[in-house]
Amino acid sequence: MCENGVTICGGCIKQFCDKHYQEHRQQLALELDHIIYDHDMLRQHLFAIPSTLNQNKQDILRTIDEWQEETIEKIKQAANNAREKVHQLVYENEKIKQTFQSITNDIRVKSLSNIYAEQDLERWKQQLKQYNSQNFTKPVLFIKTINTDWTTLIKVEKDKSNRYEQSIIEIIRLKAIKPRVVIDIADGSWSALGSSPKFFIHYRHNSKTSLCLITEQGKQISISWDNEQCRDLCWSTHLNRFLILTPHRIYTLNEQTHRIQQLSLTTKDIEYRSCTCSDQTILITYYGHGKHIEEYIIEEKGDWKLLNQWPMKVNEFARHIRFSHNNKNIVGLMISDTQNNWHFELRSRTMELLQSIPLDNSPYYRFVLPCFTSEWLITHNQANILSIIDQHAKTKQTLEFHEKIRNTAFVDQYNCLLIYTCNNQLQIYDL
Repeated sequence: MCENGVTICGGCIKQFCDKHYQEHRQQLALELDHIIYDHDMLRQHLFAIPSTLNQNKQDILRTIDEWQEETIEKIKQAANNAREKVHQLVYENEKIKQTFQSITNDIRVKSLSNIYAEQDLERWKQQLKQYNSQNFTKPVLFIKTINTDWTTLIKVEKDKSNRYEQSIIEIIRLKAIKPRVVIDIADGSWSALGSSPKFFIHYRHNSKTSLCLITEQGKQISISWDNEQCRDLCWSTHLNRFLILTPHRIYTLNEQTHRIQQLSLTTKDIEYRSCTCSDQTILITYYGHGKHIEEYIIEEKGDWKLLNQWPMKVNEFARHIRFSHNNKNIVGLMISDTQNNWHFELRSRTMELLQSIPLDNSPYYRFVLPCFTSEWLITHNQANILSIIDQHAKTKQTLEFHEKIRNTAFVDQYNCLLIYTCNNQLQIYDL
């Protein structure tokens, strides 16, 4: 509060000079960003992920249908077994009667013809004694059933363990499973990875086939590319195309027609480094320490309009940027300083810092991959390390992979992870 202030805040009813009033409003804006962030996180948990929830519903209904069919088959089999038992018991009784009838016939024939002797009498005594010892009674069949409460045979309950809210990328499984697909690729001096809902896309600089689409089955589709080195690849849901970022230009790639077009956005003085899209918005970082982040929006005529520009600290380099997978108001940044110390930052849409977590020291790149549940997968280039950062950037889970890695990408429609290794292999894992 300023003694000589001329502006009164309608909220706190304090007087401010122009300078301090602007600082006061900036502080309120920062608090609003934090509130919006907390709101978005809570809303995400309350409303979950519609596509996954629908898939979960379909899986449950399919399981119920399968259980119904299996149960009906088991009941039919049990009824058939009971019928077979009836036939078996009746047959056994008829067989005994037939055997006894042979004794009856033998006695009757020999007694009428008066041709029996002591041996016959002894044999008949023994046969009758044998039948008497078996304690034959008049057979009576009855059915014994088990009373079953059919309403309790199958139940649908909510999973209290919240497995549905756990990360869809369970990187710990990578220790126990083998890749479903392994693709050997040519060596090159630089690479970039990206993905759409259906395809992976891979760029390898100085290789014969520098740009290609890859299906989840591992099929490679070569794309003709004779432009600048590719710096980054990301998917635009608004354009329904890949964006290919080069040092000075941006291109789009139609994954169906494989057509490449150049956008109107260009840079001359400083080079592009990384980009990410959400709806009509694209965020771009620039190459070097102390540069800036820019926000553009596509207009109706197809032109891109600059909305905001945020400076980086003098000693910081925003090397990789990504929107959250399912929260357009959250951005993840991989940042290194002049001493190659890396850290991950969580920022709001207006680039206010929400959280930061230190990583390691390395001259090699660290890439961030947004996960399906708002978590973040960190790839340590030229190392055998993968890390999962939670959605609040407060905790970290680390996995030591069995070989060194260059980069990763994820296709959520098939729930598969692509790992590009330093042995020049693209390995596709089902998670």
